[in-house]
Amino acid sequence: SRLFGSLEYLARYPYGCTEQTISSFLPDVVIAQMLRDLGLRNLRLEKQLPDMVAKGLNRIYRFQLNDGGWAWCEFGNADPWMTAYVCYGLIKAREAGFTVNETILKNGVSALAALTPKVRDSAVQVYCCYVLALAGKDVTGRLDLILSSDPNSCTLALLTLSYVKLGQMDKARA
Repeated sequence: SRLFGSLEYLARYPYGCTEQTISSFLPDVVIAQMLRDLGLRNLRLEKQLPDMVAKGLNRIYRFQLNDGGWAWCEFGNADPWMTAYVCYGLIKAREAGFTVNETILKNGVSALAALTPKVRDSAVQVYCCYVLALAGKDVTGRLDLILSSDPNSCTLALLTLSYVKLGQMDKARA
């Protein structure tokens, strides 16, 4: 009962800017997948979540900029971290079985690929690379550069996940 109350709270998180929208949409996706994977039953959530996910997707789609990226707010310039976060959410929604507009995702991934080389912060850059790897892009060269820059623990964790996703287990183990 307490678990479902927490899940319902997350599922009803209010929408706002791009970050708030994806931060509410992503838990909806995770909740839906968790209910399925763990065999938990909550008829009300099971009925409401598909509509909530669809509304979140549509809002995210409307926020996409002409260059394919996303800004922190509805208007502005594409931000690498926010573009990566939205692409991550779309990829996770697709993995959870929701229908995602593949053109919007493809344009987002293309924008992310163009933005990533301009990122100076290694933590943001490795997150962008991780999402690109999830999208099926080979970012090995950029990952190797980040690895050679004496990364911190968080960056190492994302590097490892990225190498695993790319099937480079020797680098992941190292």
